[in-house]
Amino acid sequence: MNLTFRLAKPAFLVMLFFQHGDSFGLTLSQYVRGYNLGVNLIGQSEGASIKFDVDTESESIPNSVVNCGPSEEGETTRTCLVNMSGGSSSGFGANYLKGFGIYLQQPFKRTGNFYFNWDLSLGLQLLNAVWENESEGFEYSGLKNLSYSLYGFQFKPYIQVGWTPKKIPDFIFTLGPVVQVVGGTVSVNQVENQTIFLSTSSINSSILPWAQSYFELEIVFLRFGEGAFSWYLSRVVTGNEVSAGSFFDKEVGAMSNFVATFNSFESGLKLLMSWP
Repeated sequence: MNLTFRLAKPAFLVMLFFQHGDSFGLTLSQYVRGYNLGVNLIGQSEGASIKFDVDTESESIPNSVVNCGPSEEGETTRTCLVNMSGGSSSGFGANYLKGFGIYLQQPFKRTGNFYFNWDLSLGLQLLNAVWENESEGFEYSGLKNLSYSLYGFQFKPYIQVGWTPKKIPDFIFTLGPVVQVVGGTVSVNQVENQTIFLSTSSINSSILPWAQSYFELEIVFLRFGEGAFSWYLSRVVTGNEVSAGSFFDKEVGAMSNFVATFNSFESGLKLLMSWP
């Protein structure tokens, strides 16, 4: 589940703080009143990839661990990977209410055939998933079950580029890095741990380094006044670089060093209204 607000540019906020008296209140209120309400129908899936190390010299497991690869911790350690699937929903079927969302957004301002913008998006997340050992490949890793129930707060500074002629649909691409604060409960083999951690998306050497962190494609079919009707597809990946805290900081049997990478995929229809 996601709830997203796209906020004012930081430079605009800094300018506001240098204002004072009635002029500050007037400028801020004008900007806040500029937000329009939108609704969307969402098809969404969420999940996580959990990595952990297994000490193969531990008495709790045999020396051979299948479906796990070499670890940077040494020759007697293996790194295992578990892919967990969270909730999925669709706004076009029986799970209609799960796929319904609202959002606030500043209206689009056309600048010609080519469009460029930058901004900051804030989002709230509810992350839940349960994994149980249904694969014999994890029989010797010691992992029997794993679950998490977490709340996340995302910061997504981004840039937008697009092709926005007047007579055909607009195509707008959005990409940027992701910073996420997550807290809640993680359970490994019924051992629970209360956790809070700060994670960021990694930046690699690809041509579009942030496209693997936050990417969105929006095709706008119709604009009316300050409103718009569009289809969008987005992908967010976070957690592969932990800056503070940890996903699960306990050792359970021969398992330790748990790291989580969260991912979400979303597509659907947006209706931004010319209101309020």
